[in-house]
Amino acid sequence: RNPPARSFSYYYLGGVGHPPSMWRAIITGRPYPIKGLLTICQNPLLNFANARLVYEALNKVEFSVNMDIFMTSACQLADYVLPAAGHLEKSTMGHGGNMSPLVEAGAKVVGPLYERRNEYDVIRELGLRLGQEGHWPWETLEQAFDYRLEPMGVTFEGFVKDMNGYGFDNPWLRHRKYDEPGFRFGTPTGKFELYSTLLEEVGYDPLPGYVEAPHTLVSDPELAREYPLYLLSGPRARYHYHSQFHQIESFRKRYPEPIVQINPDKAHELGIG
Repeated sequence: RNPPARSFSYYYLGGVGHPPSMWRAIITGRPYPIKGLLTICQNPLLNFANARLVYEALNKVEFSVNMDIFMTSACQLADYVLPAAGHLEKSTMGHGGNMSPLVEAGAKVVGPLYERRNEYDVIRELGLRLGQEGHWPWETLEQAFDYRLEPMGVTFEGFVKDMNGYGFDNPWLRHRKYDEPGFRFGTPTGKFELYSTLLEEVGYDPLPGYVEAPHTLVSDPELAREYPLYLLSGPRARYHYHSQFHQIESFRKRYPEPIVQINPDKAHELGIG
């Protein structure tokens, strides 16, 4: 059974903005002013590049609310801090976008304790206060999940109990498509072209060539004399995932401070190693 269009990946429908532009709009008021900010379970100071820009924006915005489990540095800059529900205090359902043909779900173990609330309840309540009653017919998150599962003929409760880990066919992940009768690539020859006949036809070089990255020793020697080192941010610490798990004491003992790895010869040359 293939889920209908209702379950099409919400990653393509989320209306995701451009964070650096948002921070600059908060600071400058251009192209329009942004006066309020609601942050849910993330720390922009750690999750986005250019922390100085983010810090300036968080201090500049007129009204800031941060909803989180822990009192993070971003929470400390907010006007109000709302306690968020933990993972065991709210139901979940989702998938990894169109790269993962698997839907997973889990029912909450307990309801939110003390004053904690899940983000759906908070966002829905804001929507109701703004006159969006018609867009929020589901009083609970579980009812919203029921709606998404309705075409499959199951409820969220039944899905969790009987079908958790539901796989579905994903047209983006078909293998050996080249073996299908009549298959052709979207090129003039119908083949996978390393030599692009289309680029050749319009007067461009049909073969790929190497283009030096900007701001390197080769492409920008003047800048490179002032900034001779490259910073690569790809490696990850096994004890932390982005800004998560820093509150776990045993992890902090194993990885107390961020570490920069540098070529030992360059470190010796700079007198720092």
